[in-house]
Amino acid sequence: NTGTCSYRINVLDVDAPEITCPANITVQRDPLGTCYAAVSYTEPVGADECSVTTVRSRGLGSGATFHVGETVEEYTATDASGNIARCTVVVKVLDQEQPSIVCDSSKAVANTAGQCGAVVTYTAPVTSDNCNVSSSGSLSTVGSGSFFP
Repeated sequence: NTGTCSYRINVLDVDAPEITCPANITVQRDPLGTCYAAVSYTEPVGADECSVTTVRSRGLGSGATFHVGETVEEYTATDASGNIARCTVVVKVLDQEQPSIVCDSSKAVANTAGQCGAVVTYTAPVTSDNCNVSSSGSLSTVGSGSFFP
């Protein structure tokens, strides 16, 4: 006499893969007068007991041209069982080139007869910057061609 039995064994992979991004990167823009920098770094590769695929899921990638500011690079490792791990690296490009401003010269204007002030015209300040700074604010609340008390 013999007896038999059968059963099924399922081995489940519940462990997410491992992935480690490089440290955040901060660089100066290059060359002088531009608003970007080419940045290269070692792209992460996921590891797992089973097969794993690593893709850049956000950002520009190593060797790309990054504009002034911060760009988040995200990498995703997915194993054969669909377990996922992610990591990010922030690439920060600095612009330390100062903007320029050209202002009209100071003016001394006599008051208008019988009034405590005068109409004054002046040239508005002109600003420029390698990274497109815009003028912000004004030193005067009275516009050119207006009456200044």
